[in-house]
Amino acid sequence: LTITSAIVTGGASQATAVIAQLTAAVNITSSLSSINNADPDWFGLISTSRGDVDVQRCASWISAYNKIYAGQSSTAAVITSSTVDVGSILQDAGYNNTALVYHGTDGDVLDAAFMGRKLPVDPDVKTTTWNLTNVTGVSADTLTAAQSGYALAKAVNTYETIGSDGRMRAGTMASGRFIDVQITVYWVQVRLVEAIYGELIGASDRSSKIPFTDAGIEVIRKAIAGVMKKGERVGHF
Repeated sequence: LTITSAIVTGGASQATAVIAQLTAAVNITSSLSSINNADPDWFGLISTSRGDVDVQRCASWISAYNKIYAGQSSTAAVITSSTVDVGSILQDAGYNNTALVYHGTDGDVLDAAFMGRKLPVDPDVKTTTWNLTNVTGVSADTLTAAQSGYALAKAVNTYETIGSDGRMRAGTMASGRFIDVQITVYWVQVRLVEAIYGELIGASDRSSKIPFTDAGIEVIRKAIAGVMKKGERVGHF
């Protein structure tokens, strides 16, 4: 299995993407591990490969990390009642951090346009739905109601005309979890670790400690509450 290139981006916190050109006959998962070992400070992944097996391998690899992957497929079976297509396989695996998009034209980078439209939103400032996203430079697919229904039932995102514009449906991961919800999960994890360790490190720097007493527990409770209140304020909850 091979991949010609992969693009990873840190979203709002990383202004430019890292583009890795991978040599032929190099396994995708090994290459992604090498990229991550060289620079783990990234969040979003897309691949120029549209092959079903490559998409599955990217999804499997990223499931071990707090990152998200947008895969793209033009495989006809995705928009049918098939239960063995790539959409069904990813759904059955229950991946919470892989979003698969169906698009009939492999050369159109709908996956990149989708990620590029939403990842720059800073989750410390606000949160955004990924459903009904309009992207630039990609034409909408013309699907029958049945085809659209089959894809959406497999938690595969489609790009269809709604009103007069192309819009993404339905903004979900392969598991069916909304993409913005999964980003909230990661945001909470990161900010809680920062807040709690901030208190522990601060106490250590003062040559003190957080005691195992009601007062010490209150320090940690306030750190946690601060994160949760901010999350509520910016729309995560």
